[in-house]
Amino acid sequence: MRSDSDDKRLGQQVGGRLRAGSREQYEEVHRFVVESLKTGDEISGDMLMEIIWSLLPKPAQKKIGQRPRAVDDASCPEQRPSATCARYTASRLQDLLLEELGMSEAIVRDGHAVIPRFRICTPDGHFVILMQLPDDVADRRRRIRLLGNFMAWKLATGFAISGHLHAADSISSCAVARDVRQGMMRRIERRPAISFGETTALTESDIEQGLIALLPRRETAMTSRVIAELERVFGRHGEMPAMRVS
Repeated sequence: MRSDSDDKRLGQQVGGRLRAGSREQYEEVHRFVVESLKTGDEISGDMLMEIIWSLLPKPAQKKIGQRPRAVDDASCPEQRPSATCARYTASRLQDLLLEELGMSEAIVRDGHAVIPRFRICTPDGHFVILMQLPDDVADRRRRIRLLGNFMAWKLATGFAISGHLHAADSISSCAVARDVRQGMMRRIERRPAISFGETTALTESDIEQGLIALLPRRETAMTSRVIAELERVFGRHGEMPAMRVS
């Protein structure tokens, strides 16, 4: 396990290489960061601050006076000990699920069918994709493969899937993030008029394992051919357009 002094020294080295400005040094730093993420090593806030500090010109360092320290992870609200502020916590996923259930309610009240809806959370914002999951095995696998590639392309940090459970005549939403999986459902009451029952929690076992596996676990290299296919399928006029919602 690295000590704080190790992080500081490593941060200085990485920052110095970046400041030198050659393409080879940039690529070396990029490989270091990617490999750290792949192996599960945490790049601490202090290391990142040291890198940023090393990139500042000397006059700027003198003006600031002292290198700022990273905010302690423990001060981040909604924080789990092993998580970072950027990750989705149980309370954030719950808010997302309630929002998604509300959207499905409105669709049912308007007399429409609830098409399976994926809301994908990325560093670039949220994307919504409407995607039927057909019984045909080959077509279903193709769509799931494309969706998984889209999440990897956009560096997804979590997603929610919402739809209609025909057997229970209920609307449901399930969310998947790195360390948290949650689900909720509401039964549809159709007589004498459309209404909805209480919100019921779903467990991780209620979520299809194949869907959980869609969330990328690490940075994935994407070929130009794969990206072209994703742009064609999920583009504005594509088979399943990805609509940006935030």
